[in-house]
Amino acid sequence: MAKLVSYFNDFVSDIRLTESQIKDCITGHSTLRNRLESDAALSSIIVGTFLQGSYRRSTAVRPFDKEIYCSHVKLEG
Repeated sequence: MAKLVSYFNDFVSDIRLTESQIKDCITGHSTLRNRLESDAALSSIIVGTFLQGSYRRSTAVRPFDKEIYCSHVKLEG
């Protein structure tokens, strides 16, 4: 059983985001949020921002080929 746990832990560490990728995500979503909230044309119609999906739930897996991120913005109207 100990070997199975070890194999599983190795598998999880191979698919989880690296510390560098996590820092990049934090920088990216913080920068996007700050830019949207400080934009003269958009700031007055932005209802709010929030994180969602696998990144927010800490279940994101390491991308295989290239990094792809998606953002959603809810506006008034």
